[in-house]
Amino acid sequence: MGPSLWERARVRANERFSSFTSEADFRLAPPSGVLLAALVGLLLVGMPAIAPAQEDISVQGEILDMTCYLHSGSKGRRHRACAQMCAEKGLPIGVLTDSGDVYLLIENHENPESYAAAAKLAGQKAAIKGKKYSKGSVSAIMVTEAKNP
Repeated sequence: MGPSLWERARVRANERFSSFTSEADFRLAPPSGVLLAALVGLLLVGMPAIAPAQEDISVQGEILDMTCYLHSGSKGRRHRACAQMCAEKGLPIGVLTDSGDVYLLIENHENPESYAAAAKLAGQKAAIKGKKYSKGSVSAIMVTEAKNP
């Protein structure tokens, strides 16, 4: 039977670090490129990306139940009762603007009443004001005001 795994690792470590002349040299050795890259990668992945608000925005359009709209294109007066039921369940809502753009509506945790007002208007036309956020291909409005137009 040959040397144990521990013995082989110790021999490899001795060979790799034999150029160090003292224990102090070993402690001051710079990290390898792979280790440094891994550390930087972990730091970048672990940091939450906070998207700054891009602009204040005001839009008018139909408050959508996003689940039904994305799944089957459901909207309009005939879908109103379902949109209201889905909004009451807490499913995501959005707004289909008069120009055809769709924004996900998100709640401002410091002012949840505005988002709740938008949810109550599900299936209806509404005027929405808020802060626009975009990340990737998703655009959202953090609702600050929602009312009938």
